[in-house]
Amino acid sequence: MIAVSGAAEEQPGLSLPEVCDELAQLGVFNLMIEAGAGIAGSFLSSHLVDRLDWFRAPMIIGGDGLSVFD
Repeated sequence: MIAVSGAAEEQPGLSLPEVCDELAQLGVFNLMIEAGAGIAGSFLSSHLVDRLDWFRAPMIIGGDGLSVFD
């Protein structure tokens, strides 16, 4: 099992490119990432996103929400 947390450059552990390389060695070539701002931003800034599907609710709930991307 491979665990990824937060922005890879800020926290110890595997970097996202290392995680993707390890998954590729295991035969996993496609990922669907449903993530918070930190992981989503890290995947984007690491240039590991080939496709982005955006789903948005028809209304905004609460005024203190977090940014979509960190």
